[in-house]
Amino acid sequence: MSLRAVTIVAAVLLLAGCTPGPAPSPTPTAAGSSSGAEPTASVPPTVEIISPDDYLVDGTPGVAGADGTWKGHYAFFADASKAVRCDIYIFSGDSGGVTCAVTPGNESKVTYMLPPADCAPEDGNPVDGYSAGINYKVFTTGNSGWTGCGLGASEFAGVTKVLPEGQDLLIESPAEKYTCSVAGGVAACFDAQGSGFHFGLSNVDFVE
Repeated sequence: MSLRAVTIVAAVLLLAGCTPGPAPSPTPTAAGSSSGAEPTASVPPTVEIISPDDYLVDGTPGVAGADGTWKGHYAFFADASKAVRCDIYIFSGDSGGVTCAVTPGNESKVTYMLPPADCAPEDGNPVDGYSAGINYKVFTTGNSGWTGCGLGASEFAGVTKVLPEGQDLLIESPAEKYTCSVAGGVAACFDAQGSGFHFGLSNVDFVE
């Protein structure tokens, strides 16, 4: 073989060994992020701190008056419609309680099944079905159940606030503790023993 032929064969072999392969795949990046960008830390949502003092409408809890007693009356609406109002009471030397009721003028919006009305009961707990309560003294079984009859407009309605969804309102006295929250216009209130209820225009249930 001539020198020229050997040179041509060597050149062909050299070029064959340098043929470029497929382009490298790009380095994958995290979904939703751009290549080379620094990851952004998520910021937790701001949580509103609920103070019982913001819902006190009457009384001086823990501060005795001239007669040596004190009371605390707290209240809130279950949503901006103000169709359901809840009142929480604590006293010195006696049991308190919680009452949630349909506010006057909104009775026709109720869609739950009303219990039989009895506004002059022998047990002293009048019932019309437009209110629910937690009380240690008036229910024949358990600490919660139907109440009502004559619960008119509250004199404190003008200073009563709406309780924000997802927040707990905790009211305590030396002897008692009540916790209330709201979701979708339905109030949920319970005592320290777990008795309580859910109460709204379309939903009522009890834990006695």
